[in-house]
Amino acid sequence: MLLKGSCYCQAVRFEIETPWYYPLMYCYCQFCLKCNGGPVSCNVKGKKADLKITEGEDQLTIYRIRQCERAFCRLCGSSLYLTDDRWPQDCWPNAAAIDTELPVLEQQAHIYAKFKPSWYTIHTPGPQFDEYSEWWIEDFHREWGLAESDGKQR
Repeated sequence: MLLKGSCYCQAVRFEIETPWYYPLMYCYCQFCLKCNGGPVSCNVKGKKADLKITEGEDQLTIYRIRQCERAFCRLCGSSLYLTDDRWPQDCWPNAAAIDTELPVLEQQAHIYAKFKPSWYTIHTPGPQFDEYSEWWIEDFHREWGLAESDGKQR
């Protein structure tokens, strides 16, 4: 599916073609919470080679922490996508930055749930994991019958 996304001020626009477009892994880790400014974060997945910045590449800024890089709009601060040196062929666009209508699921997988803020209650059904799940985004897509996977593991 072709996904189109942008930052809040519309200075940066991007697109990515990906089979892993369901927003299904809700993350509560401190990295996601602090970078996105909310109690939960959600990314979809794609291949880095398929991510195209269609407007405003000069407005991107990168924040690096350990092996991860997060791309933000330097004007409005919107979190757009992340990459990870451990999987250099992949990228994870922030589901909240996607402008294309994404499908709604009856459940989500909740990862790093032990780090969620005490004032936030998880309301959506689905498995909860204290750390990262043994399954990855493409595993959930395959196991929940949502999309074709390329069959590659992590």
